[in-house]
Amino acid sequence: NLLKDKTDKAAIDYIARHVRDTGISLPPARGNSTPGLPACRRWLHQEDNNTMSPVSDVGYIGLGNIGKPSAKRLLHGSWQTHVYDVDETASLDLAKLGAVSSASPAELAARCQHIGICVRDETQVEALLYGEQGLFNNAAAGTLIAIHSTVTFAALNRWGNDASRADLQL
Repeated sequence: NLLKDKTDKAAIDYIARHVRDTGISLPPARGNSTPGLPACRRWLHQEDNNTMSPVSDVGYIGLGNIGKPSAKRLLHGSWQTHVYDVDETASLDLAKLGAVSSASPAELAARCQHIGICVRDETQVEALLYGEQGLFNNAAAGTLIAIHSTVTFAALNRWGNDASRADLQL
């Protein structure tokens, strides 16, 4: 749904930056240096024999009213989806549909190249990012972490700086 409208330049620019940063090769649009809409769609939906994306494992933390449907959508990709929630029942529900239920955020972080976080607030995000079991201490270099929670810009900037120091992207 991200690229239904050909005028969604912001989405195409985002994908182009990600492509450039990760070294993925997408064909440019005619007369342009950024990837065209068809290439972006293939990359997003893995329609090109899975050759366009190096991602093999994605993770999603926070399986509440918003996070669970989001994580469920990830099950349709060409990657393995890992999930974690403090309520183990939520993780096990998605495991029945094909996800891998992780015992901790640290376990999920150790296995995933892209991780989405969808929890209530900044306090819960910080608890997931920091500490011995936190993502910053357990994710591999280059891991991309996306925060889907309502947080302040100041907190996001602080986390982004800390992620950069850990060789992660946020």
